[in-house]
Amino acid sequence: MPWQCRMIDPPKKRGDAQPGDMWFADPVYYEGSNFISDYYRQHNSDRQLLFIRVPKLQHGTDFCVDSNASSGAGGWTVTGEAPNITVNPSINIVGFYHGWLQNGVLSDDVEGRTFGKG
Repeated sequence: MPWQCRMIDPPKKRGDAQPGDMWFADPVYYEGSNFISDYYRQHNSDRQLLFIRVPKLQHGTDFCVDSNASSGAGGWTVTGEAPNITVNPSINIVGFYHGWLQNGVLSDDVEGRTFGKG
């Protein structure tokens, strides 16, 4: 089942957010690291970094749409206003979740994994 995205305050603990929940985080914490993508720096630096909870088999995991890919392939193109954003290419957290975030909707896992609540 796809998840409609919504804005929340940053979660204090893992159970405080569900798949599709989004929140902002201060980029100052990440300055000086290779975490923040060039796309964010060039196009979206007028807002704080945006995180989303994506599904995972036991609990969700947090993904920053404004980060560089761990594969070194660069970052994501992020368009729209949160929570109704579109992210390209797909979000692939290898072994846990692979899907699309389009117009504020987080898709089912394209590799066929299914997830319970949370």
